[in-house]
Amino acid sequence: MQQIDSYLIDDRNDELKVTVQPEQTIYSVAGRTLEAVFDVGSQGTLFLTTENCPFEETLYISLFDKDGHMRDSVTLFRAYTAGIVQSLQPLSDGSLLFTFWDKTELQLLVGSDTAPSTWKKLLAAEGIHYEKRFTTSALNILIRE
Repeated sequence: MQQIDSYLIDDRNDELKVTVQPEQTIYSVAGRTLEAVFDVGSQGTLFLTTENCPFEETLYISLFDKDGHMRDSVTLFRAYTAGIVQSLQPLSDGSLLFTFWDKTELQLLVGSDTAPSTWKKLLAAEGIHYEKRFTTSALNILIRE
């Protein structure tokens, strides 16, 4: 997992579009603020975006293929709970360590071999919302204790 620093942002018309350089692929992502972009090799491109409201923040984690099509997404949201994305740290195993709610340390695993079971997705910790609840996911969130 490698952080991408070369991109263009178009946030006109209440839509966030990101053009990743040098491929020039345009991605339409959820949210209003781009927090980070990562190249995750054969898995695609990973985006972390927010609504830019730290008092009741929503974090969108979106995985796209190289053609710009969304493969999977996870949303982190808790009503009336502050959240700020901090301490983004790609690990050697291809996962991403970061903090969000009140310094809660989370680990994002990317790839179908890390997919959580349907039961785990249905019974996910409060505030973790998987888009693909009944099919194989490419994203998995672990809360680190």
